[in-house]
Amino acid sequence: MLAALWQEKAVLAADPRVTAARERWIAAAAGWLDDARCGLFVAERDGQIVGYIAGWIQPHPGILGDALGMITELALDAHSYQGGVGRALVDHLRAWYAERGVTALTVWASRRSAVEQAFWRSLGGVNWMELLWIKS
Repeated sequence: MLAALWQEKAVLAADPRVTAARERWIAAAAGWLDDARCGLFVAERDGQIVGYIAGWIQPHPGILGDALGMITELALDAHSYQGGVGRALVDHLRAWYAERGVTALTVWASRRSAVEQAFWRSLGGVNWMELLWIKS
């Protein structure tokens, strides 16, 4: 179910590479469950998963402390209204970070998704760094 939410989010972002990536994502996500650096949480409604969030602790010593919390994925089932689910998932992940002493957070958010941008800005997100893509 998490892979279906991930794929739906990627399709809505109009990324043509989605189809081939689904199996690789499933294999990677299975490993996240055993990785102490990763917080992966799901939201359920009526026994169905309606969203998930994934975040990582990235060592980053400097003026922001010793680590950054990187929220890399947030996806909600777009087939019905999920009022408050996104915020609840973020709150849960933020608490997980706080338990580990991580107070500086970053978010990966697609420029192509106005809804996603608006959501993170409503939680206080501001432009900080420019993420550049370099093909090797």
